[in-house]
Amino acid sequence: MRKFSILGFAFLLAGCAGLKPDYAKPAADLPAGWRDAPADGVQAGDARWWKVYADPVLDRLVDEALAHNANVMLAVARVDEARAALSATAADQRPQINASASRSRTRISQRGPTPLSPGFNPESNDTRAAVGVSYEIDLWGRLRNATQAARADLLATEAARETVLITLTSDVAQGYFALRALDGQLAATRRSLAARSEALGMQKRRFEVGDISEFDYRQLEADVAAERALLPVLELQRAQQENVLAVLLGKSPRAIYEGALEAGSDPEGKTVAIVVPAGLPSDLLLRRPDLVQADQSFIVASARGSVVCAD
Repeated sequence: MRKFSILGFAFLLAGCAGLKPDYAKPAADLPAGWRDAPADGVQAGDARWWKVYADPVLDRLVDEALAHNANVMLAVARVDEARAALSATAADQRPQINASASRSRTRISQRGPTPLSPGFNPESNDTRAAVGVSYEIDLWGRLRNATQAARADLLATEAARETVLITLTSDVAQGYFALRALDGQLAATRRSLAARSEALGMQKRRFEVGDISEFDYRQLEADVAAERALLPVLELQRAQQENVLAVLLGKSPRAIYEGALEAGSDPEGKTVAIVVPAGLPSDLLLRRPDLVQADQSFIVASARGSVVCAD
């Protein structure tokens, strides 16, 4: 039994010594290049891709959103938290040094039952100092795997922050152009309503003199009323879109209610298309922040599993 115990303990040591994350990144079957890109457009060669529109109002809105959006602030705080956790975990792999010092002073009363000898000093000082050094030998790789998990968690958190930033900037750009489109619809509807109202006045005079029938006049009047009924619907849609965009910008409810967003340039102006620069490999898709976050999350789970086994 003793031999079997020793043999089993040896196998246990060999098994625990090899504890390490076993995650392997899966291979992705990607195309050789990009397809279906617009023939004409502006190449986006910078992380601030919205600059290609050359719209100062859009630039200001995106900057305001990046500075005040609550989701961005939360993502940045989580990155700071993960970085602090990595520092604390990595510190466990280093030697721990502690020091202490104390000093005391006592005085013996001369009025005790035993008299003190002549020349004896009743006061005494006691000074002590201690320095301790400790170091945990990472025999099973627990500390090493814990540090790897914390580092992967930091990378996943940074990728999540990049996902938040990309999503926020795209939402702000889409909301802004939707607001411009609604402004264009409102302007076109008001011009059409003014023209139809002017034409209705002329047809009214023709109806009064009997040049057209009442049916034709009422039909024109109904068309003008239908055109006028579109205005409140479009104005409500614009107000709702303005509120959505204001929330993305991190504005307070009072600022949303009392303020108004500037529409910017001419909403009927041509909007340029953003195209992918030629010659880029399709494996750049693997640099998407959400894919990086998922990959690092698997590494975290695998490393923490090794930590549990080492415990």
